[in-house]
Amino acid sequence: MNWLNLLLMAVLSLGNLAIVVAVLNRISTARVHLSTLSIIRRSHALFIIGFTLALIYQGGFGRPRLLFDGSWLDIAPIYLLYFAACGISAIFAAVIVVRRWFYRPPTALLSSHSEVIDVAAVLGKQPLAAGRYHSLAKLPGNEIFKVEIGTKEIQLPGLPPAWDGLSILHVSDLHFIGTITRDYFAEVLRRGQELGSEMVVFTGDLLDEQHLTDWLPETLGQLSAPLGCYFILGNHDWDLDPDATRKCFRELGWIDVADRFTTVEHAEKKMLIAGSEYPWMGNNPDITSAEEVDFRLLLSHTPDNYPWARRANFDLMLSGHNHGGQICVPGIGPIYTPSLYGTRYSAGTFYRQPTLLYVTRGISGKEPLRYNCLPELTQLVLRPTTVPSSQADKKRKLIGAKT
Repeated sequence: MNWLNLLLMAVLSLGNLAIVVAVLNRISTARVHLSTLSIIRRSHALFIIGFTLALIYQGGFGRPRLLFDGSWLDIAPIYLLYFAACGISAIFAAVIVVRRWFYRPPTALLSSHSEVIDVAAVLGKQPLAAGRYHSLAKLPGNEIFKVEIGTKEIQLPGLPPAWDGLSILHVSDLHFIGTITRDYFAEVLRRGQELGSEMVVFTGDLLDEQHLTDWLPETLGQLSAPLGCYFILGNHDWDLDPDATRKCFRELGWIDVADRFTTVEHAEKKMLIAGSEYPWMGNNPDITSAEEVDFRLLLSHTPDNYPWARRANFDLMLSGHNHGGQICVPGIGPIYTPSLYGTRYSAGTFYRQPTLLYVTRGISGKEPLRYNCLPELTQLVLRPTTVPSSQADKKRKLIGAKT
């Protein structure tokens, strides 16, 4: 047995896995319907397994017998070319994992305090119904009902000092499908309301079954805030009947900011709140006509719009969509995230001037699976930084950018 070649086969298999997953992650962020994505996901699993089996069986035991006395040079050049790509991919994947080990949140994240709530224990039962994913929800060790509810203090250079302590409850990715019952969401959001935020935002993916808009009054309908409740929709909502969903939100008093903007005045300062459901619906909002404001907030379902938010000079961007990866392998982290940037923005706090991005892991998902990646509901408390006096009271004109 040639153990070195066996090791090389293992590395190539991991490299193939990295290539296929990278392609799937990027396809998943495109304007593709969920039924098509489901077929692609099944196909990708077959390709991953098939590649490994073919490499070991055909390459190892068949010609050229790499596990015995064969040589890699006996393999056709076209296959060698792909094997080289797999090797490079494996190296890149290893670098990404190592970089993740040394990741530190930006200094803009001042503090983070949270509590893990076992909602099933609170309710005295598992809030499960006989939905299509019931068997997944029952898998041993699944953490779908252990929700991390917390508060994060973030420091923002553009925040008016008069808004020191302004709080925003960030809700995202409820994914009403029926497998997890309404009382789970009602309990989580009840606790969110108890945090007493001055503003509430929802960044998309409410539904996977359209008729479950009936759940809205007892879930998101519980939420209220002095400065209002604002929403956008996500790709799962786009796949159903988004117009009907928007109507249900509006009937509850929520303000739709998708592909548009609104201005809120607080403590004699003005905040622009804009929303983006791009690429699934509309475009990134055209803010060139906006009045001068003191602070800019963008709600974007996907964090992939972060470069645009920076060009458009937003101070804060809130996103969901990626669910933190839902399954985080110990020592490796998330693998599957539907993003152009792979797992870079799976969840957490990121800062690149002038925009701070916060990506929540969300409260649920279409597939009820959570391992080492708890569902999340977060209140963000905004803090100003010390800035030059010449800029502290200056209102900045928005720089617009179209997709």
